[in-house]
Amino acid sequence: MKFKFNKFIVYLSTVLTLCLSAAVLANKTSTNFYQCDTAKGVVFSQFPCAKNAKLKTISTYTPKKTRSTDLDIKNLNKIQYQQKIDIAETQIKASENKVRVLKRAQAKEQITEKQKLERMMSDLDKKALKKQVTQTLKDIDKKYKKLVKNEELNLKKLTKSLDKLQKKN
Repeated sequence: MKFKFNKFIVYLSTVLTLCLSAAVLANKTSTNFYQCDTAKGVVFSQFPCAKNAKLKTISTYTPKKTRSTDLDIKNLNKIQYQQKIDIAETQIKASENKVRVLKRAQAKEQITEKQKLERMMSDLDKKALKKQVTQTLKDIDKKYKKLVKNEELNLKKLTKSLDKLQKKN
C-alpha cells in the first residue's frame, strides 16, 4: 500500500510539474537540431549527420507583455541633461582653477624679479638692474594679463552655457 501511495505522489508531482512548466513556457519555442564534426568542419542539420551527432536544442522566448519605453527614454534624457550640467560645472571649476594658477605663477615670477633688487648689491648695480627688472615685470604682467583674460573669457562662455542648460530644466 505504501508503495502505491509513493508512486501516486511521484505521478502527481510529475503531472503538476508538467502543467506548471507548460504555463510558464507558453511563450517559449524550442527547436532540436544535430551538430556534427566532419572533415569539412562543424555541420548543423535537422537529421543526424554522422555517428557522433550531438542533439542540441535552441529555445526562443517571446514575452507575454511588452512595456512602454517612454519612461526609460525620459529618464535617460534627464540623466544625459544632468551629465551636460555636470560637465559644464566641471569645466567652469577647471577654468577658475587655471586662472588662480596663472595668477600665482605671475606673482611668483614678479617676486623673483623684485628679489633681484633686494640682494646685496651696490647702489650703482641696483640702479642699472632696476631698469631691467622693471621691464621684465612689465613683460610678465603683459604675458599673464593676456592668459588670464583669455581664460576669464572662456569662463564667461562656460557660465553662460551652464545658465542656458539650467534654464531649460
